[in-house]
Amino acid sequence: MASLARPAQGQSRAEEKRGKSKQRDTSKPIQKPRRPLFTVSQHRKAPAYPASWAQRWKHRQQQLAAPRVHSPQYGITIPTPAESPASSSAASSTWAVSRRGTPRGDEDMEVDGQELELVLPANVDVGPEVYTLGRFYTNYATTASIVFFNRLPAHYDADLSDASHTRHATHAVALASASRQLRQSGLMVEARRHYGKAIARLNQALKDPVRVRDDSNLVTLFLFGMFEVIVGKRSSKVIDLEQNVFPHGVGGLQLFKFRAEHGLTNEVDKGSFTFFCHAALMEMFIQREHLAGIWTVLEEVETPWGKGPILEPLVRQVVDFKKAFDFKVQVQGSSSSDAGKFGPPEDLMELVDGGVSLCGDLEAAVTLLSFSGANSFSGQPQKVFNGLFSLSSEVSIATARSHYRSLKVFVLERVIDLGNILKEASESTGDGMELGPLPTWADGVAAVEEVLDDIRIVFGLEGKEAPTDGLPYRTMTMFWPMVLVRTSCFAGPHNGRWVAERMLELTSESGFGLGVEAASL
Repeated sequence: MASLARPAQGQSRAEEKRGKSKQRDTSKPIQKPRRPLFTVSQHRKAPAYPASWAQRWKHRQQQLAAPRVHSPQYGITIPTPAESPASSSAASSTWAVSRRGTPRGDEDMEVDGQELELVLPANVDVGPEVYTLGRFYTNYATTASIVFFNRLPAHYDADLSDASHTRHATHAVALASASRQLRQSGLMVEARRHYGKAIARLNQALKDPVRVRDDSNLVTLFLFGMFEVIVGKRSSKVIDLEQNVFPHGVGGLQLFKFRAEHGLTNEVDKGSFTFFCHAALMEMFIQREHLAGIWTVLEEVETPWGKGPILEPLVRQVVDFKKAFDFKVQVQGSSSSDAGKFGPPEDLMELVDGGVSLCGDLEAAVTLLSFSGANSFSGQPQKVFNGLFSLSSEVSIATARSHYRSLKVFVLERVIDLGNILKEASESTGDGMELGPLPTWADGVAAVEEVLDDIRIVFGLEGKEAPTDGLPYRTMTMFWPMVLVRTSCFAGPHNGRWVAERMLELTSESGFGLGVEAASL
């Protein structure tokens, strides 16, 4: 630059004057050279670079010869920084070359004649089984008030080999549940693949004289039932244990008989058999038919806990009342059109009195739950409703309470029907039979409102508080009360529509296929 140039040594002053005179003779205006704002001395050296190109090249060779280290974070090899200030420049240059070369694949790279090692991190493949299994435990086992659900993780961990039918059955249920919740059809394909493997391996186990005695066979049959419930095949009925919910029901009963005859029954038998009895009871009351297919077979099964299903005395009385009512109305009533087709009025009066007494006992059981449930939180949880539910929280109390109240709604409907039959028979015969105080329509409406309040508590609706986890489990256990209330004559159009809408929302969100089908009927 002109501003930095100095006159060389030995230049005469005369030559300098002649150069200045030539500049004055030119016609162009004289432009003084601009001085830079900051002047830099020629003798000053940049702090990060050597003075000459030779020293720079020598310094670069030293950097390339430095030892290399592997960076596991980025999967590439970088040189070790040297003591010289220029190390940052050389390292950044090597980084740029390495990063540009990363997408090229496995090709060897060279930098200044030396090979650059390219290391890619290994991929960690996690299948959908791992993700959905944890999701399944959170949804059904963690907060469950049914003890058998709490122990499902332990049954899964008992045998982690590919030959375990319980393992494949658990994955089938978990994948099916996630498929319904997330609306991922690919997960359902995987679920059916595991379901098929579980069936094949269970058949092999049942043919083996040693493995047929294993407790895991019952657990797998229980999981098969859960799979069918979650998938929710379309059917003309709300619930059908033989064709929809438990297509393996008859085979399961035969396995219960085999284990009882050989003295193999234990807590696993009791837990799975109790839930099976609950499902059969639910089917009988929802279908409202005189004889349910699986219930007739179930009553003939003998176990160490007695003959027939496991029922507490109060629930068994309700079952007997239903059988007597169905025989009077559906069997005798449909066989003749005479006024006395229902039998003597005294028999009907006895049935009415029994129904009124049952309503009082069911209400007393509901009241008792509020006291016993609060005391059981600090001690051993109490099991209620046929020993199915353990009272461990307010939600579990509301769940059990809704089942007793649903039975009360069912009995009230039958008592009012019997009262109307007696009034018609009295008017036609002119006997003038006096009926005692009978439940009114308002009593039935009030009972339905109580069940609706329990539904709000269990699911946290309309300002109620409820846990965030375990929605699919709560939806499954509340299926029976919700269906009974929705189909009750006491519900009316408003409450019936409210229950149907809540059922569709909850069952769709939780992936409970059977509930979605029932809400759509």
